Amino acid sequence: HLIKSFKKGVIIKKGVIIKKTIAKNKPGHLKKRLFKVAYGFVGFYLIIWISSTLIASYFIGDLLKTDYGLDLAEGPTIRYNPFTSHLTIRDFTISKQGQLVFQLEKGDIEIRLHRLIMKQAYISQFKLDGFFLAVEQQSNSSQVAGIELIPTTELIEPIEPVEPALSSMEAVPEPSNFELIMPAFEFLGGKVAIKLGDDAHEFVIQQFSITDTNVSLQKQSLASRLALTLDNAPIEVDIALDAKNNLGEVTIDLSLRDYQLSHLAKQLPENIHKLDGLLSIKSINKIKFTDDVIIINNLTTTIEINDLEFEDDLIDIKQNEQILLISDLQLKLNNQSDNATPKIGVEINPLALKGGETTIKRDELKFSNQGYQTNASSIAFELNTDSSFGAQIAELSIDVLASQGQKNNLLFESEGLKLTLNKINLNQPSNDLLVVSAYSELQLGEFVSYIENKSHLMARFEEIQVKNMTLKKEQYTALSFDQLLVKESVFSNVINSDAIPELVSFNHLMLNDFKFDFEQIEIASVSVDGLNANLHLDNNKKIKNLVPLELLGLKKSTPEKSVTVDKQQAAVDQTSESQSEENIEQSASGPLIKIGRFELSNVKTLAFLDESVNPAYKREIFIDEMLVQNIDANQPLQQSPFSIKGRSDRYTKFEFAGFVKPFTVKTNLSVKGKLMEVSLPPVSSYIQPILGFQFESGELDTLLDIQIIDSAISGTTDVHIRGLELVEADEYQQDKLEQQTAMPLNVALGMLKDGDGNVELDIPMSGDMDSPSFGYSSFIALITKKAIQAAAQSYLIKTFLPYAELLSITFSAGEFILKTRFEDLIYEPAQVAISESQVAYMQQFITLMKDKKSTQVKICAVATIADLSEIGAGTVTGTGTDTQTKTEEEKILKLKTLAQQRMIAFEEYAVAEGIESSRILTCTPKVDLTVETQPKMVISI
Repeated sequence: HLIKSFKKGVIIKKGVIIKKTIAKNKPGHLKKRLFKVAYGFVGFYLIIWISSTLIASYFIGDLLKTDYGLDLAEGPTIRYNPFTSHLTIRDFTISKQGQLVFQLEKGDIEIRLHRLIMKQAYISQFKLDGFFLAVEQQSNSSQVAGIELIPTTELIEPIEPVEPALSSMEAVPEPSNFELIMPAFEFLGGKVAIKLGDDAHEFVIQQFSITDTNVSLQKQSLASRLALTLDNAPIEVDIALDAKNNLGEVTIDLSLRDYQLSHLAKQLPENIHKLDGLLSIKSINKIKFTDDVIIINNLTTTIEINDLEFEDDLIDIKQNEQILLISDLQLKLNNQSDNATPKIGVEINPLALKGGETTIKRDELKFSNQGYQTNASSIAFELNTDSSFGAQIAELSIDVLASQGQKNNLLFESEGLKLTLNKINLNQPSNDLLVVSAYSELQLGEFVSYIENKSHLMARFEEIQVKNMTLKKEQYTALSFDQLLVKESVFSNVINSDAIPELVSFNHLMLNDFKFDFEQIEIASVSVDGLNANLHLDNNKKIKNLVPLELLGLKKSTPEKSVTVDKQQAAVDQTSESQSEENIEQSASGPLIKIGRFELSNVKTLAFLDESVNPAYKREIFIDEMLVQNIDANQPLQQSPFSIKGRSDRYTKFEFAGFVKPFTVKTNLSVKGKLMEVSLPPVSSYIQPILGFQFESGELDTLLDIQIIDSAISGTTDVHIRGLELVEADEYQQDKLEQQTAMPLNVALGMLKDGDGNVELDIPMSGDMDSPSFGYSSFIALITKKAIQAAAQSYLIKTFLPYAELLSITFSAGEFILKTRFEDLIYEPAQVAISESQVAYMQQFITLMKDKKSTQVKICAVATIADLSEIGAGTVTGTGTDTQTKTEEEKILKLKTLAQQRMIAFEEYAVAEGIESSRILTCTPKVDLTVETQPKMVISI
């Protein structure tokens, strides 16, 4: 200003401007004036330099006190050197009500002002040290360095929008080509204290440096390093910028180690009660700016959480380790508004998530596992400008290690789960439903569940495999797989010293070509291999090998009555037409089922044991073949053919075949088949308490030919009973083998026997399933036939005379009581198998049976006192206390078991010699406790 005034000839003196005429002066006089001006500038700068601390302290301190209620500590140094444009700050401290809110121990900033002429802001020095800043946020206010921040909405008054009136000739001003250059910025140490409510956090800045800063419209570059601690957790950030014309690349390297998550607990919602653990992050990213797209390329990211503890109102989680590893992530942000290019695109290849031992508690559920591993490859995500999106994952695998859990009294364990999904696609058009599709493989290792403790095994699966599983979800969910295989399964097993067998087990269950959707469940075939079932009833007729399901504490709920609508039935009711379609049963909701083939193979046994009767009843059934086909709820009038063939015990056989319509309202069934060689004496346990008699002997053959059409029965049942005899209940203190007490009933049965001693009944069946009726005409015909039989004595004598040494003929009083039997076969005490001394007897017996091919015999084994000492049961000595009675019953049971074994060995010997098993009838095992009786086998015609 002085120079300009001098040139114009204006003299400033004591505030008065005097214009003079500029005269020609000598050069020395001008030089003298210039020196005076320079000295003035120097003096003025010296005054600024010397007084800057006093002036700044005074004005800044007054401003802080009056406007913000802050106190500036005494002794700060704020000095500005105008010669070098250098600002020096020392010991600058601000407090509020005695609390430190801001501090800067050292600060040096130097700007080269002469570079402004070249449009450069050149900061040659920028150093800060000993920095402290207090930040506080409460529910209704925020403060930085003790200064309360006012929301911007309170500062800005509404202004009516005014459209700029620019003429078409006016051009938009071009941005200034200004350049910022800073060779180095150093932040040597500092601290930021943050208070959020009652929760305090602390940033400790150990190093913050920026080097080679060059920012302009043409070029942008810098390198930065930040090292600090957040709540004692070290954080390091390295940033490198290299761009030209705002197009270039930024590299960011970030790391966080062992951050304690409990510092965030007070900022969480009220329903979260606990959050703890150590968080570590390592990430390297490159951000590339182009004309149209911003590309964020994550080279690698590792997120690790150790000793995690989380608890809210519903769930409690503990995990010792969890690691997320992301590689080659690429995020594209499109700046254009066209629909052809996605607005946001994400690509990841690969991604891995690894977890260590985990414990989860929710309500009454407790779950823990040893760890898991999740891997994904080729992940792609697109978000379009119309809000539609799509996502694809080439492969996703989930591998869960051994786990265990408990809910109430239900315990379960698993060796591990492995799930692999391929070609996962998620697509959601704008304002439309989400479409999902995936292909997967599932493998579950050994899975075991218990009730209350490990002595009550509920179910065990050695392995479960699902192959080629496909999931599709559009309007409805559709699930399909090629094969489901369940290996080595056991259901309901009471594990104790009694070694009670499991209720059900099988080698494997296989489902092929399974398809599920909202309307139908379709299975091409179901096969069960190696089925083994055991139904064991105790003295109270409870299933002994059924685990106590009541221990689960399940509450019985009354199901809501479902309303079904049968349109065809409604039409029939309106028109009163009797058509077969009226039997079709259809549900208004839920998928219908279709099974092409159900098959049982390699069935081990279906065993039944009833201890509620005395003696206990036991039967084993073996199914050789079982097949059901064409089960289809969509075609309820279609016949589903079935066939079953099997055996029971040693010689009982059965075979049935027919068809059924399982989905009609009324029963529709057709069955033909036969049941052969069913031994009746074992069933005595059920009829003895009711009738007072038991089966002495007898075998049952049954032929079935029954049709049921719309619950109407027609057909016949042919019953053929061979060698049927009844006796009263056993009395072990006297010999009852003569069976005289059963004579009246046997005489009545004799009226139904044919010439071979068999009972044949042809029973016609008719009526409805709810009230069937059975014909009786065949009974009358049989009795009439028996009335004309005579001269049986001479026939028997002539028939068996060649075998007189083996046979004896006994005549007893009474009608049709003539009885022929073999001589008794004597046994040694405790003997079971046929001995060498008995071979001669057996050879005559075999010869007779082969010679008389229509002859049937009944064998009855008798166990005696002589057997007791050999089998270690002692002797029976009358009655006494309850304990003695129980002991005697156990001895009788052992003797009956021995007698039963003798009959089995005898029959097997005869069958091995070529005699049909159907011609040898076994009776109820006998026990005779009279002293003089020998163990023996009683054989009669």
